[in-house]
Amino acid sequence: MIFFILDCIICLTETRQRSLSKCNCKYNIHKDCYKEFLENSMFLCPICRKQRIEKIYTHNDLDYIVKVFFTVYLIFIILIYSILIYINLTVFNKFILKNFVFI
Repeated sequence: MIFFILDCIICLTETRQRSLSKCNCKYNIHKDCYKEFLENSMFLCPICRKQRIEKIYTHNDLDYIVKVFFTVYLIFIILIYSILIYINLTVFNKFILKNFVFI
């Protein structure tokens, strides 16, 4: 197996490491150089300038809308259930105590 010693395309020093990028460009680059490139760039590849594809979540996404809907729905159900329990404990218990005599 033959290794080619080429320069890193970022720092221009010798390296045997191959590309870590997800594009089809084949070049040599140090891992540290590539990590630094990714931190400071909006591209994935320093050769072909392939753009990063990052999903940015906004309030218009379906996931967000569904989460908000079910959260509001859950709060509504809990509120209704609490009101029903309160009515049951106050109104119906008073009615039972007034109208029925326990032996």
